Amino acid sequence: QNQNGPCVYARSTPLVPGWEVAGTVVAVGSSVSTCQPGHFIVGICQSNNPLGGCAEFTILGQDNVTLKPPALDASKAVAILCPGILAYSAVYYGMRPEKGDTVLVLGSRTPFGLLAIQLLSRLGVYVFIYVDESDDVDTMKDTLASENTIILSPNSHKYDPDSNNMNEGDFNFNTKHYEDPLVESIMKETNGLGINHVLDIDTSNGDTQVDDLRKRMILKCLGTQSTWITNRQDFELHPSEINQLSLRGSSLSFVNQHSWSCSGVKQSRLLHVVQDVLSKSEQGEISLPVPACFAIDNIQNAAQAIHNFDEKNTQTVVVRL
Repeated sequence: QNQNGPCVYARSTPLVPGWEVAGTVVAVGSSVSTCQPGHFIVGICQSNNPLGGCAEFTILGQDNVTLKPPALDASKAVAILCPGILAYSAVYYGMRPEKGDTVLVLGSRTPFGLLAIQLLSRLGVYVFIYVDESDDVDTMKDTLASENTIILSPNSHKYDPDSNNMNEGDFNFNTKHYEDPLVESIMKETNGLGINHVLDIDTSNGDTQVDDLRKRMILKCLGTQSTWITNRQDFELHPSEINQLSLRGSSLSFVNQHSWSCSGVKQSRLLHVVQDVLSKSEQGEISLPVPACFAIDNIQNAAQAIHNFDEKNTQTVVVRL
């Protein structure tokens, strides 16, 4: 099980949980050349490995480990690994945005979303972040805003059902019937052209009604030749919704941190992603709040802390042995 239900990449049972690990190498195989006993490494337990990270010892393939950057704290290194891989995959392999593109990030308060915004802000794109009335907008501006970041709220633009920002002859994105203040704001900010890329991070906790409303809203925000990136595992589109994507020439793609390790061909690329994420973290280009650390004896408290996190929590949990 994971926070979204049954795990698609479940390992055989019994198993030891824990996907991201950091620790000292105690022994290596005869063909290992990337590290030696005594090296402090950061690594990933493969999905089919029953020996996870929540143990005194585990076994990793050399293609799944890299040396920890010397100036990076071990807890921060292991905490940034999973959301960092997701954010890196979405930005550099899913969107591939060009300078001047517009990107809407939904789920900006998750670790995945926070890191994606930080990566995007360095690429010269305009990042749209939506906050609801319960968010502390001033805090959001301090932690997320940059020169090209636009924070939208329900009061960003007054809803006007008769408004129409499209010029005569332009493709009609239904700007007269937004049904959502976010769509109203997006269309005003983009002159009715819509968004180039949407990063749709799952924060619904299985609420199908929220999912349906969110899908319709995203479809109204998308421009032509746009990309829609999501990490949702249980995702369906109605034929009419697929038709809307087709008419726009837009695409839908998925990101999942485990997919990299499902193909041996992608292993070297995964290692490059991991190394770049850790390097950017060491240099301060990307960062997350200090993780909540728990001793292995308090593993139940760690699980409860994860369970209590909501979609507005950017903190991560690290188990120390």
